[in-house]
Amino acid sequence: MSTILITGAAGFLGTELVRVFRAEDHTVRATDLPRADFSALEALGAECVPADLTDPANVGELARGIDIVIHAAGIFDLSVPEEVLYKINRDVVGIVCDAANEAGVKRIVLISSTSVYGPGQIEDEDAPKNPHNAYARSKWAGEQLGIERCEQHGIEWAVLRPTLIYGPGSRYAQGNSMAIFALMEWRGVRNMRIASGGPLGHHVHVHDVARAAHLAATKPEANRGLFNVADDHPMPLGDMIRLMGDETGVNINSPALPWFFTWVFSLFRPVARWVIARENSKMAHLWTKLCAEQGLVEAFRPRIDEDWIGWMFVDNTFSTTRLKALGFEPVYPDPTVGLRQAAAWYRKQGWLPQRSA
Repeated sequence: MSTILITGAAGFLGTELVRVFRAEDHTVRATDLPRADFSALEALGAECVPADLTDPANVGELARGIDIVIHAAGIFDLSVPEEVLYKINRDVVGIVCDAANEAGVKRIVLISSTSVYGPGQIEDEDAPKNPHNAYARSKWAGEQLGIERCEQHGIEWAVLRPTLIYGPGSRYAQGNSMAIFALMEWRGVRNMRIASGGPLGHHVHVHDVARAAHLAATKPEANRGLFNVADDHPMPLGDMIRLMGDETGVNINSPALPWFFTWVFSLFRPVARWVIARENSKMAHLWTKLCAEQGLVEAFRPRIDEDWIGWMFVDNTFSTTRLKALGFEPVYPDPTVGLRQAAAWYRKQGWLPQRSA
């Protein structure tokens, strides 16, 4: 078995990567920032080495004796300033690749994102890239830099582009949305009407992303491979909202309008920026109050990021034919079971309130 370095190992995806690679009997060196909690990784049998990856000297030490690097460290947050996103999501990739070369690493698996395509129906991994926000641009830049450096150094490489990842431990995206619904329920909003249907969107469970990373790391034919990672059945956004409402005590009633009427809201996006900022400030205050009242861990920051709005009106679907050619089949073919599992985990950990009867 190989010796694996996993960066960003104490994070949402990183923890699951450690779990999957340790289950396959690989030796794992796990790294994350010094302030990270490594207790779960130590319990899994990983060698834990805190480090700041923006310092090349730290990365050089980490890469010694490593066969394969899984580079999962990064920032996924649409509210973070662009210069910070580029520093972490692009520049660190170059540092890791250079250190891997010096240490004689055989292969690097880079975790990128389907956001590099921009919204739309993506037929395959060679589709044109049209990143629509700073996060997506930083991931595309990191992916390009990583491939360039690996080719330069003669290191095998593979790139995974997961769609929106969910599951136990996620503090953003679907988890954050469920916190908004929980806040609504706490404020007495237990019924809500939305438009029907909506654009189709793929999701992917964190366990399936970690399994895909294992294939990309260990299959010889994955070398120089670009792989979308998504579940099998895209879900209409209206159904996803209904599922999150069910898990937080908000009943999403039968709709009165078809989804295309929501396009009206896109016309007011300049006004939306001001409204969103005001509502996010209000939600932050109320969430702190709710957590204090119910003794919850303040793990979420319920808010709406303006850049999410553009994804509400276009299908976001992705071919996974290349990944399936490696033998991949998702354990969670759609979000129904996995999202309920995640919501139960949030309640057990005290991240979400218990559901009302």
